[in-house]
Amino acid sequence: MFEKKIYVGKKIVKQIIENIDQGDNYVKIEFEDGKIEVFGKEIFGILKSDKPITDTELRDKKIYFVAEKILGLLLVHNVKPSEFEFLTAVLQGSLNENIKKANDKLWGKPASERTMLDVQKVLEKKSDNIWTVELLLW
Repeated sequence: MFEKKIYVGKKIVKQIIENIDQGDNYVKIEFEDGKIEVFGKEIFGILKSDKPITDTELRDKKIYFVAEKILGLLLVHNVKPSEFEFLTAVLQGSLNENIKKANDKLWGKPASERTMLDVQKVLEKKSDNIWTVELLLW
């Protein structure tokens, strides 16, 4: 336990675990509600606080920090303002493709081949009895 409470957003940090599988630049954070998240050490240093903040405030802290890093890279690499539109298109395309590949790998098949039985199998992995009528009413 800590001398003072440490928060990430509204959540209270119970334990900070270093030297994890992801490498030296990461920490595993266990919250009082039992949930665990992995953060880069640098961003965790930005996001932690001694009082709770809203989800919007937490998001803003994270995104503004990341935006500052990205803008620094643009400056270091002397990217022209006229190249921003192409750069953002390349980034968005790369992110979308990587998310698609991760989803296909997670599900074991492309989205076009997934069925409601596949949905049921995935949900059953998370809980013994999560398949409900509400799910069918999407």
